[in-house]
Amino acid sequence: MLKILAFAVFLFLPIYSAVYAADPLDIVINEIAWMGTNISYNDEWIELYNMTDAPVDLEGWILRAEDGTPEINLTGTILAKSFYLLERTNDDTVPGVSADLIYKGALGNKGEGMKIYNGLKSLGDEVNCVSGWFAGDNSTKQTMERTGSVGWESSQRPGGTPGAENSMQGTESLPITDSLTDESVIYPAGIIFNEVFPSPEGFDSQKEWIELYNSGDKQIDISGWYMIDEIGQPNSYIFPEKTIMDSHSHLVLSRTDTKIVLNNDEDRINLLWPNGTIADAINYSNAVKGQSYNRAGGGWAWSASLTPGSNNIIIPCPEVGSNKKLLLKDPEVKIQKGFDPAVSHDKVSINEFLPSPEGPDAEGEWVELYNSGEEKISLSGWSIQDIYGKTKKYIFPENTFIESGGYLVISRSASKITLNNDEEGISLYNPLGEIDSIIYQGKSFQGQSYAKKNDGTWGWALAPTPGEENIFNKKEYLRDASLGEGDTIVSGKKSASLINSLNNANNSLLIIFIAVFIALASGFIILLLKKKMELL
Repeated sequence: MLKILAFAVFLFLPIYSAVYAADPLDIVINEIAWMGTNISYNDEWIELYNMTDAPVDLEGWILRAEDGTPEINLTGTILAKSFYLLERTNDDTVPGVSADLIYKGALGNKGEGMKIYNGLKSLGDEVNCVSGWFAGDNSTKQTMERTGSVGWESSQRPGGTPGAENSMQGTESLPITDSLTDESVIYPAGIIFNEVFPSPEGFDSQKEWIELYNSGDKQIDISGWYMIDEIGQPNSYIFPEKTIMDSHSHLVLSRTDTKIVLNNDEDRINLLWPNGTIADAINYSNAVKGQSYNRAGGGWAWSASLTPGSNNIIIPCPEVGSNKKLLLKDPEVKIQKGFDPAVSHDKVSINEFLPSPEGPDAEGEWVELYNSGEEKISLSGWSIQDIYGKTKKYIFPENTFIESGGYLVISRSASKITLNNDEEGISLYNPLGEIDSIIYQGKSFQGQSYAKKNDGTWGWALAPTPGEENIFNKKEYLRDASLGEGDTIVSGKKSASLINSLNNANNSLLIIFIAVFIALASGFIILLLKKKMELL
């Protein structure tokens, strides 16, 4: 009988031990592209790494942000000493690198807390960037990469190293090298597209040009680097020997030299290292006649002021006088009519929106902004855009202001932005680039707005308050206050806490073990009684 009991225990031990097969730091968060890519800020990705010498089954594992978005159920197996790439929305997020998992849900540009839980929801690795990302750059699209067990740095390569060893691994800095054929060469970062002129007045073939900029503090030899035009009639240009760019210098390349034709309707140009890795990329649509497309802070803008070989000046229309120009020492240029860079524009944020009103959506949907600062701010040239589905951008007209402590409500009839009921996001841009965004997932609640709370988190409000302070009823606050660590609210329902999940898992195993023991013990007692009755 003891042998049977021992065998039963032996059967259940692997079930229990397999769940806890990985130690807390066996699987780590290795690299985060929280800023997206040069192609799109939506092209976010996260990379995990298996520190062990054995494969790890990820079934039942969860990667979760502190605010609940994204929350990713991991699947499959991560091989020993290997990477696991998670790409947002689709497998085109990282060109040329296949995703191990596709997920939904955006990372906040102002920071996130990320945690990994194993199959029994015990905490593994975590990255606490709730107060701001430790590293990474939204302008250059340098990712945040791990440099040790707790250290983080900005990747030396714009776009990072998805599915490959981090750029800082085993090196203190990136060397500049003359060896252009060795695949192990690490090429220097900092060469970026700065300005292109696709639709000149006159003949395109004679006046189009592309400008590069060396944003670094060192001279860089780009001999053997090359550019590729991806749309229309593809063409490439290889930089000849002894092509050297001094620090903070510009290089202007005419169409007659590169043979690259810039389309007027849509185009994408890639700058690549000799090993084929994309160093930078630029894409645009609907070129404006006589205007160049300029890097401007974290984004891009059309400008009537052409500046080949010098610092960018953003003038959206010719009638803007010289007193409205702003020239900076670097190409992260910043000007738009009515835009004052001296004012802190991070005070304007998305505050509330109504995706599923009572009645027709076309008449009742709206988005609300809030100015938490102490100054009146001009929104001329700012814009909002939805993220999912058939996206639409709304540009605020001239003489649009938001008062200090004030609200601005934009109706669907004015913006033409359609808010999806199942999944949607809104981004807010000033002339320098994106400054705020918010995404909700799951089905929206009819008649309820998605609104920001006093603590900065978001939730569904039973009573929409366009143009006024957001209000959450007491039940919602009580519900939120009752959440433990690791709890999230999904579609208005409270999920079980991580601690309870862990206890429930342990209790289930214990119950199964006790049930088996009782069954075996009962059988043994019946057998004894039967033998005793035979003796009688």
